[in-house]
Amino acid sequence: MSTLFIPKTVHNETELKAVKLGYPISFEIYDLSRLSPPSFPRKYSYSNINFLENPSKFSWLKFLLSYVVIFYIINLLFSTIKRLFSKEPKRDVTQHVRLEV
Repeated sequence: MSTLFIPKTVHNETELKAVKLGYPISFEIYDLSRLSPPSFPRKYSYSNINFLENPSKFSWLKFLLSYVVIFYIINLLFSTIKRLFSKEPKRDVTQHVRLEV
């Protein structure tokens, strides 16, 4: 849920109708069309939107997919770091392969 706090830039009044929050896949959409900011572009995040006064849509499927992507990236990062700093000697598979005819 903390990815809701990543700011989303809104460039015009049309984009105010569907401010998409969540990262990497947007899973919460706010309709902020009732607001009339003095200028554009404007940044919005979950921290500066009154979520009780503005209509929103939440997608559980996109929420779960977003966190699967984040989990996969973090897992890939840690496994890569572990492999890089591992003390085990790297095996060369090509040396062990013999073709017998």
